Amino acid sequence: MVTLQVEEQSHQDLSDWLRKEPLLSSARFGTTGAPPRPGEMGWPADALQIVANADLLTAVATTLGVWLGTRVRRTKIKITHKGRTIEVESGKNAEAITREILDRLDLLDELDEDRP
Repeated sequence: MVTLQVEEQSHQDLSDWLRKEPLLSSARFGTTGAPPRPGEMGWPADALQIVANADLLTAVATTLGVWLGTRVRRTKIKITHKGRTIEVESGKNAEAITREILDRLDLLDELDEDRP
């Protein structure tokens, strides 16, 4: 499972972007959040969770890299996977962001371990 945290104003945009990505069509998406405060309606989402197999982790990283690469204003994402949390931000090209995510979360090593 991968958990993503992004600024509130970017949360829905990121969620929509990921859900529309054809490579992630077999992934399951969910949200986590704190209960509403008194006087508030709804349940605000604090984080987006993606349940994906090891092969889809590269697609998640690539999609996040492309999404961050399209951001006009500075945007940061906290990514948590298997107890390790990293933070990446826009300002680089999509390929550099994707490589940073894969390297810092050791996702390429994980893919190799899952293959016979």
